[in-house]
Amino acid sequence: MARTLLIEPISACNLRCKMCPYVSGMTGLSLDKKVISEVLYDISRINSENKSNQFTEVRLDGNTEPLVYKDIQWLIQKCSPPPLENI
Repeated sequence: MARTLLIEPISACNLRCKMCPYVSGMTGLSLDKKVISEVLYDISRINSENKSNQFTEVRLDGNTEPLVYKDIQWLIQKCSPPPLENI
């Protein structure tokens, strides 16, 4: 069974849609890179210990806009799998 890790890196959005129920609760706060690194390390460790029920996807969303996160490029690289070597 595949599992998905959901990361909401920032509580912000660059739109102000009138129908959005979430905009009033957005704080503008973002996750610290150290916290994200620790979470991804823990997920990696869990995956190595449990081959039959691994996290296979990372979603960068939630009820906010992850592309306004200032370190989005770093986060995407951090969540990307290592390149396959010697195929």
